[in-house]
Amino acid sequence: MSDGRAWSDSSPDKIEPLWAMTKGEVSSTCELRECALRFEIRVSFDGQEFLTQVHSERAAAIAQAEELRRRLLARGWGDPS
Repeated sequence: MSDGRAWSDSSPDKIEPLWAMTKGEVSSTCELRECALRFEIRVSFDGQEFLTQVHSERAAAIAQAEELRRRLLARGWGDPS
């Protein structure tokens, strides 16, 4: 379940890279951040934060990250070489 809010007042306990992709000269990354029993996915394009979503369950956060990855793949993005 997602409440859509990101935390900004505390540092994550753990940061885990989930995926990295490229399309032409543009790169995108997604990482999972864990803090106080909340799980945040953070997607960036060329180092600029694009999307942050907070979930109460780790599995839900990872599922959302994988759905975003599938959408990018369908639009011509690929794994970095």
